[in-house]
Amino acid sequence: MAGNLPVDAGFLVALLGRRDEHHPWAVAVALVGTNSGYSALVVAHELIHRPGKVMQLVGRALLVTVLGAAGPVPAAPSDHSSRKVVIPR
Repeated sequence: MAGNLPVDAGFLVALLGRRDEHHPWAVAVALVGTNSGYSALVVAHELIHRPGKVMQLVGRALLVTVLGAAGPVPAAPSDHSSRKVVIPR
């Protein structure tokens, strides 16, 4: 038999309940959190491509803050260099 797990659903109640007095706060937190996470993901991705080991380590640390301990990040030192960009004249 599974045990009971207490869950604080206050944030979800405020986010989904338009009449809740904390609804504007919950929407702001959700938007800022999503935007911050996306920004960190982009910066981390680019840092992993840097030649220095310290920058790669910082990029991996940022990925852990965004993705959690989702596992190792595959090394892809030059995934952008194989693409050729043609600029029409």
